[in-house]
Amino acid sequence: MVNNKYPAGLMGFYKNVYEEVDDPSSDSIISWSPRSNRTFIIWDRKAFADFRACRFTKSFTVLKLLGFKRVGRCGGPHMEFGNWDFVRGKPERLLKMQHKAKRSRAKRAKADELFRCADRFQTLTI
Repeated sequence: MVNNKYPAGLMGFYKNVYEEVDDPSSDSIISWSPRSNRTFIIWDRKAFADFRACRFTKSFTVLKLLGFKRVGRCGGPHMEFGNWDFVRGKPERLLKMQHKAKRSRAKRAKADELFRCADRFQTLTI
């Protein structure tokens, strides 16, 4: 595993995912995509869930919540994820990814609140 410098203020999850993807000893479970420096492939979902010590569905939800997008369709047990700021050899870009994910979550929360208010407004009886 390459010893990279991570930016100050980076959430541990981003660092952990980056290190897992970048670690050659975990390549049978998770690794950089051979086609792109911006995506990684989970080769074995069950082993990944065991490796992460949690259910795969929880990991999948967290990946999506923190800005990763599912890329293409890998067959069988494989899944590919990526983000423009998740780049092999450039861990300093992870902080940019983290900030974008926070803004996106804030926008979703605001939209959800507006939706709930609209629902309450519609149920008012005059």
